[in-house]
Amino acid sequence: MQNHYLDTSALVKLYREESGTDEVERIFSLEESAIIISELAVVEFYSTLYRLLRMNEITDGILKSVVESFERDCKFRFLIKPIGQDIFNKAKEIITKHGSKKSIRTLDAIQLAVSLKMKDIVFVSADELLLECAKDEKLKVLRVG
Repeated sequence: MQNHYLDTSALVKLYREESGTDEVERIFSLEESAIIISELAVVEFYSTLYRLLRMNEITDGILKSVVESFERDCKFRFLIKPIGQDIFNKAKEIITKHGSKKSIRTLDAIQLAVSLKMKDIVFVSADELLLECAKDEKLKVLRVG
């Protein structure tokens, strides 16, 4: 069994057809595998949906349908990891370690910090810079899209 941690760039691909969707759907279909996301990904996901709505890339009806599917998956399919002070402390360490060489963003450092609390996971993202940092932290990675 291989567990997968999806950052928001990968998570969105489950609900919106774009480059990398097929690979994320394959991961999602592995019932014996845990799909792990953070509390942060939930908030970022909603932010992404409403940005797409503002940009007229999705309709109100599509937004409602996606939210319903996402909430069902949050309840029955995803393992959602909380963010506490230990995660923020780890994110500061990540920024300190990688910030002088790579411009890792705050929320990406938090996503990475959450994933580092787990064992035997594959870190899944479409963000090349974040994947580089994850590799530097000795995580198995999968680029989607």
